[in-house]
Amino acid sequence: LAELYTELSIYASTEAIEVTGMPLAIYHHFSPERVIMEAAMPTAAVEKGGGRIMGKELPSGKVVKGTFYGDYNSSNLMHDKIYKFVSDNGYEMKEFCWEVYANDPSEVDSAAVETQIFYPVN
Repeated sequence: LAELYTELSIYASTEAIEVTGMPLAIYHHFSPERVIMEAAMPTAAVEKGGGRIMGKELPSGKVVKGTFYGDYNSSNLMHDKIYKFVSDNGYEMKEFCWEVYANDPSEVDSAAVETQIFYPVN
């Protein structure tokens, strides 16, 4: 992901695009065999993009959010808690989720790494 965020940062800087928050990833599919995801950065406006980079807007609506603190490799614990919450409360998950990486793991202790996890629900 770091290479993708570097590419996005260079593009935003070159095109004078205002980045308004921390990087995120949109996960369309996640399994041990295959991951389909998009690296993203929030901007002040939806941008046209160019080449491999495109502008996109996350849909509005109801979400279930969990915040995980610690090594990212253990963030599946929060995903599991969200799945249970959704099931226990009669919600239905939509087809994707996204994660916001709220701080830089190279700048904070591993126990303080913050990952905000969002699942759109019906």
